[in-house]
Amino acid sequence: MSERGMLLRKIEEWRLKAHRESDPFDKYISLFIAYNIFYNLYKKTRNPLADLSHGDRDRAIEVLSLINERDAYQLFYSIQSDLEEYISIIPIFREEYWPSNRARNKVAISEALKEAYKEGNARKIVEMLLKWLYKVRCNLVHGEKEYNSEAQNRLLSKSSILLDKILQYLLEKYRQLYQIGEGIEPEIWRVGQNRK
Repeated sequence: MSERGMLLRKIEEWRLKAHRESDPFDKYISLFIAYNIFYNLYKKTRNPLADLSHGDRDRAIEVLSLINERDAYQLFYSIQSDLEEYISIIPIFREEYWPSNRARNKVAISEALKEAYKEGNARKIVEMLLKWLYKVRCNLVHGEKEYNSEAQNRLLSKSSILLDKILQYLLEKYRQLYQIGEGIEPEIWRVGQNRK
């Protein structure tokens, strides 16, 4: 099996693990591992000599180059009902900024996401949502989450639904662009396509 085939299989194995998880923390981190493998694969596909030791945050967003304006609207419509509830609950504890709270040109992510939603700007919605989901991952990995918080569990549960749908859509675009067949990991593709 090629390295790309092996990485695609790993992505689907992590997604399948996430689908089987009941704990919202475990589910989200499993999905984010799948997403991390995917955006690193995409970077290496575009530039085999790319240095993955830095620039993780940027790679997490660069995958948007897989989709055009029409695709962005299609993706937005597929997540819209989940997104409506999601934007009503964020931020839970505090605003998150891109690139960081210390940067001079920082963007308040949830505010920008809500503004893009009001404007109906699908590409900006998906971009800001991916940035927010990346920050959820950062907070989870760096221990800034409350494990007994119902609000936190709700945020992670909704984050998982959105990240999984986005990842599935981007994987399909990747497969189309690079003409990769569906035969690598059939079980998860059936599971993912049956989700609402």
